[in-house]
Amino acid sequence: MRHPRDMAAGDVEAYLAMLANERRVSASTHNQALSALLFLYREVLQIHLPWLTEIGRPQVKRRIPSVFTPARGTALVRAVDAQSPAPGATAKPLSAGPMLKAGFQ
Repeated sequence: MRHPRDMAAGDVEAYLAMLANERRVSASTHNQALSALLFLYREVLQIHLPWLTEIGRPQVKRRIPSVFTPARGTALVRAVDAQSPAPGATAKPLSAGPMLKAGFQ
């Protein structure tokens, strides 16, 4: 282990590359690590390192939302309805609230 003051650009870049490639952290985690390093060098150690601001930030992956087709939505509703109790059937309570209340009386 070396003190951050003694580390060069290659060391910091290797650390950030390890996070991205070996640990496969998300883009937000990678950005947080980079921001923490920027804060450490600028504010705590009071060392201005111009190369640190030039390190690229990862791009957040854009996710395409999935949309149910009407047929898929109908099949899903039917599957849920098949597992629910029949109309008029009494279901067991899902919480222990009534039992606890009776115990304190």
